[in-house]
Amino acid sequence: MDTAELKHQVIQEIDRLSPELRQVSAEIYSHPEIGYEERFASQLLSTALERAGFAVQRGVAGLETGFIGTIAGKASSPQIAILAEFDALPGLGHACGHNLIATAALGAGLGLRPLIDSIDGSLMIAGAPAEEKVGGKIAFVESGVFKDTAAALMVHPRGATQLGRVFLATTNVEMVFHGRSSHAAAAPEKGINALDACIATFSGTNALKKHLRDDARLHGVILEGGTAANIVPERARAVFSVRARDRGYLEEIIAKVRACAEAGAMMAGASVEISVMPICAEMNFNRALSDAFGRNATALVHQVLPIDTVVGGGSTDMGNVSQVVPSIHPFIKIGDSGLTPHTREFLEAAGTDHAQRAMLDAAKILAMTAIDLWTDADLLRRVWEEFEQSRQQK
Repeated sequence: MDTAELKHQVIQEIDRLSPELRQVSAEIYSHPEIGYEERFASQLLSTALERAGFAVQRGVAGLETGFIGTIAGKASSPQIAILAEFDALPGLGHACGHNLIATAALGAGLGLRPLIDSIDGSLMIAGAPAEEKVGGKIAFVESGVFKDTAAALMVHPRGATQLGRVFLATTNVEMVFHGRSSHAAAAPEKGINALDACIATFSGTNALKKHLRDDARLHGVILEGGTAANIVPERARAVFSVRARDRGYLEEIIAKVRACAEAGAMMAGASVEISVMPICAEMNFNRALSDAFGRNATALVHQVLPIDTVVGGGSTDMGNVSQVVPSIHPFIKIGDSGLTPHTREFLEAAGTDHAQRAMLDAAKILAMTAIDLWTDADLLRRVWEEFEQSRQQK
């Protein structure tokens, strides 16, 4: 069976599965769960794979809601991974469209299932939790989930169909300041003000922002600052989000933020505990793989924008995957060009019929791109040559 016929069959199969896939997307949308608590979505997705004959492993990388489903054709390699995200945002639900990401990955897997016996290769659907928090893909990478993978694919909803855009390296830095409580009026001299230490840290980081590269982002919030105005705060807590174009510069900024916190604590006579969360790496673009996705999107009558290497600001744990295996993180259009994730407008868009149709197209494009990788040895060679060159340049 040639490539064109395989693609035709996978499109027909996903169309046949359309009612089931629409229902899965709608159910995840109406049951939003924040990171590491996505029990409903994880069970729904993994069970659907299991029923289709995938070998399913749950609790992957020590994460309760993480799972992988694998199935082999005539050979175990090359293995293509398609990734699913399914966590929601606190207070906003699926305002980043992870219900669509998850179902597109499932749809690609189920669509490819009837063809797998004629394929020289294997397929893995990887459901990684908590993209909006630390990022479950980081744990997947560290536990070796992708060690036998030839390429990793996913797609994200947005206001345009696009091959990719800048994703910054990022992490969160948490600071807990410890002082000593006292009556703020009767015995202020006996207190050590943890909130003062925290505010001094913000003064330091605000000064630091003036001397960072244009690609860096630094913003923070105070989560605890005391219990009453007439009590010297003995505890304060803040979290800073730090981002940069590359991990090396991110680590430089983290060191400076740490110094600001230590200086703030010293000024107030307090102490500070500093915790740095795991780092989401920057996205390592693979143009050969992105172009294959683009050709398939164009075949389904999508207007495809090129990779934007200038405008960005967001981050994703898919960046960590892209550091160990050729990867793509393209976008599929679900609304107007001004549509912005993490807004109520995006939440509304992610539940529309238009978004459901885009999800089905995304499943088809992912499946078609996997077929290209299995059937075109020259494409896979070019993908890996580009990937190896990118690693040598770091």
